Amino acid sequence: MNKAPYNRRSIHKDVSHLPLDQIQYAITPPLLEEEIVHCRRSDEKNLTNYAGKVCEDLVRSYCAENRWNVAEPEIDMGIDLLINRNDRWDKVQVKKVVFWETDYGLMTQKFQFQSGGISKDVRLRHRQSSPDDFDSFIHVLATPYRQLIFETPVDQIPLKKDGTFIQSRGTVITQNYKKAPKGYVDWGKNMVRCLYHPKLFLTFPDFWNTKDRNLSTLLS
Repeated sequence: MNKAPYNRRSIHKDVSHLPLDQIQYAITPPLLEEEIVHCRRSDEKNLTNYAGKVCEDLVRSYCAENRWNVAEPEIDMGIDLLINRNDRWDKVQVKKVVFWETDYGLMTQKFQFQSGGISKDVRLRHRQSSPDDFDSFIHVLATPYRQLIFETPVDQIPLKKDGTFIQSRGTVITQNYKKAPKGYVDWGKNMVRCLYHPKLFLTFPDFWNTKDRNLSTLLS
């Protein structure tokens, strides 16, 4: 028997019974259907050829706004950008936020810390990065209606037993959600830039009306 299709906006796991310190509050409005279509992972060619370039350009713009100089290594050894700030050059890895739809229709967001997956064939394995390789990760969520930039210092990223970063951290930032029991990353505090199209203000007025009440410490 086929399951009835879910409306992505209506899927919501109630977390109101949880202690406040176990709740991750929504930090951005729900995704519009056209945003989901635009960023769907099935369009691999689009993601590979365009999304990475968009993310790096948005980070460069963010740095220019803050009067930070930016350089790009001539040889690709994993470092995407060097950012000059606080009298030093920070080694930064830039990654897009991946949209991932669960089997029951919930649209989640995946923040990746490694390149590619882990293959059983040692010849196909990507080198696994560790805190010695970078100073921070900058993740970008970019759609036609929003641009969000998150910067996470490497000391906040959970590690595997061998001292390398975990593969990724999945979460939901468009609704109240249960915090990860281990290695929680506060994406609200790590969000350093957010730009929204007016359509999101008109479509989700309740989000903006309650945002300050639910997230009084966000971006403080």
